Amino acid sequence: MLVVNEELVKIDDAIDCLVDDLLKCKTFQTYLEKKSLFEDDSVLQKDILTFKDLAEEYDKRKHLITFRPELLDLRKEVYAKKRALDLHPKVVDLRLAEVDFQEILAQVTQAIADTVSSHIFVDTGLPLSPKKERFSLGIYQNIKEKDS
Repeated sequence: MLVVNEELVKIDDAIDCLVDDLLKCKTFQTYLEKKSLFEDDSVLQKDILTFKDLAEEYDKRKHLITFRPELLDLRKEVYAKKRALDLHPKVVDLRLAEVDFQEILAQVTQAIADTVSSHIFVDTGLPLSPKKERFSLGIYQNIKEKDS
């Protein structure tokens, strides 16, 4: 049973303040601008839908690739379309803005974890962060001690 006391109310208020500050920060506002530009580009959105349809078509047939060599051409087309989308300036800008904001979230998460224990390892999920060993799955195995 959850006991609501003054400390819990203070924690809840601190969380609200943290969220408000994060939503007001310039990095998040930049992310929202890039996301809006990305979503408002009708040509890009059409290209994304075309890519999704093409990828689904390939996924449905890829088990037949040994019997139907023309599927190799379809796979090449999917890869080419994916690369073109990945290199689109609005997609690149959005991803960079996402990573910038994710870095802030990682710093906040690490600061919170450090207040609990300096031994808690926080997997930031950042693309260029050092890779750590994969955690075991299962109950109570999603927090890993840094030194153990």
